[in-house]
Amino acid sequence: MYRKIERTAYAPKKKPLLIWDGNCSFCAYWVARWEMMTGDNIDYEPYQTAHNRIEDIRLRRFQEAARLIEPDGTVYNGAEAVYRSLTYGKGWGWLYTFYEMSGSFRALSDQGYQWIANNRSQGYRITKLLFGSNPYNRQHNWLLILIAAAVATTLLVVASRGDGQASLAKDADLDLETGVEGPGVVFAGDLTGDAPNF
Repeated sequence: MYRKIERTAYAPKKKPLLIWDGNCSFCAYWVARWEMMTGDNIDYEPYQTAHNRIEDIRLRRFQEAARLIEPDGTVYNGAEAVYRSLTYGKGWGWLYTFYEMSGSFRALSDQGYQWIANNRSQGYRITKLLFGSNPYNRQHNWLLILIAAAVATTLLVVASRGDGQASLAKDADLDLETGVEGPGVVFAGDLTGDAPNF
């Protein structure tokens, strides 16, 4: 898990600064989205150029996670940095409030962020699959994937019910032939709605 940093003495003068990994395609995609959402309210800079100016945070810490630095020197880290940055735009600031108020959501967000940090190439493939490869002209492929998953699930359920009924009928024939009664025994009458003959 990435280490959280609380403050820096090298804060930006006017606006918050989100520092991210410029060598990460997943990160670049989402930073482009966030820039569209936050406008000029935040500066974005890869750690590859920013880390030299922020002397009290080691390079390794920037490599671990995104960091949002406020003009007062407060540092937000990882998922918290993402959610906090969204408070400078419209519509998504509630995520930061929820992150602050809900320990479960905070833990889930931090773990999810860490998974993405450890699996960036898979995260980027999933992002492109769900939203398209252009962050400025996002597609909503997730809806098609959701519909396809629902259809596939329905087909699997229907197919498994058919196999189950065939199995019940086979068991019923076997039980009637042997006359053995036990747990899970299905009589032919149970399948047709008639009471079994004893």
